[in-house]
Amino acid sequence: MQQRRVLIVDDTTPVRVLLQHTFKELMPNYHAVVSPNGAKALDELQQQSFDLILTDYDMPDMDGLELAKKVRQILPDARIVLMSCNDFRQFCDDVEKMKIDGYLKKPFNVTQLLKSVEHAMGNHGDFSSSRLKPGLVKAN
Repeated sequence: MQQRRVLIVDDTTPVRVLLQHTFKELMPNYHAVVSPNGAKALDELQQQSFDLILTDYDMPDMDGLELAKKVRQILPDARIVLMSCNDFRQFCDDVEKMKIDGYLKKPFNVTQLLKSVEHAMGNHGDFSSSRLKPGLVKAN
């Protein structure tokens, strides 16, 4: 099986390290690259292609939805999973417009992460609140 590439974007170092380690140990068919912010993530996207972008929503230089919009211009078919401490309903309309493939509410556990990634990679397309199932896309 061909190794898939995931770009993890989060401004918090421990989160990046933990997520990268999780992918390495539990999802060996993924190669995880980390980025501390949206600008550096865009630099990575100019250098290489990714199958999945796992991005925090609340970051200082650009939020996850701004990054998703720019990702769509560079890699229109990439899957995007948004992570946030915020309630999804605050930006539901924007998420649907950006065709976000999944949403993880922080804090989430490893099982919720794995299921969200699996769901996003297997069901690319329009994101709607009907796809939010506890433990599948949205972590409770």
